[in-house]
Amino acid sequence: VPLALVARLEEFDPARIERSGDTRVIQYRNGLLPLLPVAGRATELRSPQPVIVFNDGPQSMGLLVDGIQDILEERLSVRV
Repeated sequence: VPLALVARLEEFDPARIERSGDTRVIQYRNGLLPLLPVAGRATELRSPQPVIVFNDGPQSMGLLVDGIQDILEERLSVRV
């Protein structure tokens, strides 16, 4: 994941993660943050659940990952 796209790295208590239709969401910074699994993978929630948060202007989304392995100068290495 290019580090320039990443707004924050978070870890959430899975008990705080809710469902809205088919999408997982969490209350985050006075709003709801959609949490999406890596394409083609069913994500089993971990405790704590690592999430990569992306911002595009006022909109944000979180990518559910298995873990954060390392942060490099040009990219973020994640375990999926």
